[in-house]
Amino acid sequence: MAGTRTDQSPASDWDVVYDSEPPKVGFITRIAGGFGNLWHSRQLAWRLFQRNFLANYRQSVLGWLWIFLPPLSAAGVWVFLNASGTVRISSLSPVGYAAFVFCGMLLWQAFIDGLTGPINTLQSNRSALTKLQFPREVFVTLCLLETGFDFLVRVLVATLFLVIAGLINWGGIVLLIAVWGPLLLILGVGFGLWLAPFGLLYKDVSRSIAMVSPLWMLLTPVIYDLPGGTPGQVVAWLNPPAAVIHVARSGAIQEAEPTFAKSSTASDYGKDDGTINTNRSGEPHRSEPPPLDSAPWPAVVSWCALGVVLFLLGLVWLDLSSPIVIERLAN
Repeated sequence: MAGTRTDQSPASDWDVVYDSEPPKVGFITRIAGGFGNLWHSRQLAWRLFQRNFLANYRQSVLGWLWIFLPPLSAAGVWVFLNASGTVRISSLSPVGYAAFVFCGMLLWQAFIDGLTGPINTLQSNRSALTKLQFPREVFVTLCLLETGFDFLVRVLVATLFLVIAGLINWGGIVLLIAVWGPLLLILGVGFGLWLAPFGLLYKDVSRSIAMVSPLWMLLTPVIYDLPGGTPGQVVAWLNPPAAVIHVARSGAIQEAEPTFAKSSTASDYGKDDGTINTNRSGEPHRSEPPPLDSAPWPAVVSWCALGVVLFLLGLVWLDLSSPIVIERLAN
């Protein structure tokens, strides 16, 4: 019977009394134990990563291309709509806007992959979770390896776009790879760890994320830049990945503030007859968009710090909820 030995006398094992209550573990000890399990499970996580990688692309003609084809195709749709004038968002060249959108897409996808990663990883290893005894943190390490690898491959494609468009800022690319990308992954995984136990028990969680994520993307500065003024501040503070995506992309693109299209305002029309004011060349005159506010650093720091806290607390939550979830799954 598992427990703590209470009799320290040199008696035989038949006379030893054990306490059935498990020893109490402090909060800091649980966090330290979670980090220890993350480190000690790295070899097992790496082997699982190799197995999954070969299994995912073994019977695929396109192979690795599937890593960046979904965000690339999504970016292509918006580039076509912008170039055709259907939805006028940017006055950048098609290649420049493609680089701009794909940078936003890969950062957004890093956050979403982190959000859904814990649920998907635990679901795909459900049988091992209920039948084998090993640290559950191995699935967190596996999730970080898989999402991190996909992120790096997409960054290579984005770098190629930026080089072709002549907009690349190499220092910003380094920061995107070493700082902003990992922080977005940690932020997404932090939220995902809290949803993972519920996602294992109820399929509604995964389906809800799949339903909400397209609308969430439209509310995030992925295909457009972060608005200025009060709207931009509201988006930066209420939308977790928005401020980080804005800062990361602005640093990676040399022309950090592209010229975005702006619809006509009341100032473009005559006061009385409603005609559009014209410039010296006779073409309609439209006022320039107001300059964008400086980078929302308070929101960036706050969400990055909150992401780290959510990740740490998520490790504790995963440790506490695992016995209950495994019992429910086994029944």
